[in-house]
Amino acid sequence: MSFNIKSFSFTALTCILLVGVSGCAKRTQDVTGSVEVNPDYRERHPIVLAETPRVLEIYALRGATGLDLRQDQDIRAFASEYRSSGKGAVVASVPRGRSSDNTLANIRRSLAAAGISGQYVKTTSYNPVDLDSAAPVRLSFLKLQASVDSLCGQWKTDITGASTSERFTNSSPSNFGCAYQSAIAAQVASPLDLVRPRQEGAIDIEKRNQNIKSIRSSKDPSTKYNTNASAIGTNQ
Repeated sequence: MSFNIKSFSFTALTCILLVGVSGCAKRTQDVTGSVEVNPDYRERHPIVLAETPRVLEIYALRGATGLDLRQDQDIRAFASEYRSSGKGAVVASVPRGRSSDNTLANIRRSLAAAGISGQYVKTTSYNPVDLDSAAPVRLSFLKLQASVDSLCGQWKTDITGASTSERFTNSSPSNFGCAYQSAIAAQVASPLDLVRPRQEGAIDIEKRNQNIKSIRSSKDPSTKYNTNASAIGTNQ
């Protein structure tokens, strides 16, 4: 049996090089995606729940005998929001040095007409900033509000990545997702919806019985909505 020492030396050298290269290789888990996975924008800009004041300012002209229709409607909407999500009492802050007794009495009447009796209204006072400007009566109450626990619009680096390492790491800017989270927090119907789901409502017994009958008859239980399409020119 012939033995080629040159072929053996080349093969052995190749194996040694491959082992050395594989030993120096950094073993990482492959991650696909256009942006980095961590940190997530929901971790950088989390939505938090906090009690924040809901404020309504009522301006009344000097010598006016009552509130106008717009302000009365504003107070009624304010009272409706208080009944649904308000905490504590309704605080009426009147400006010091101004005659606000008539305005405050009209506000109490509007609140009472909207379902908030006088026992839930507390009165306090504040110092107007400018004595020559109009000073409103400020109504306020605390409510649970969802907001983002960070300040949006803070682009500290070039978002194009032209002058930073972000262009090489393919990572998202630090402010990425802040506006999106703020929009979600502002549009949610109830802040508690972000914490836990709502309870299920009552079951539609008639709809359920109809679906069971359809299944037993080997029919499709889903609802079919038929639409009659017509040409635009035929519509009068």
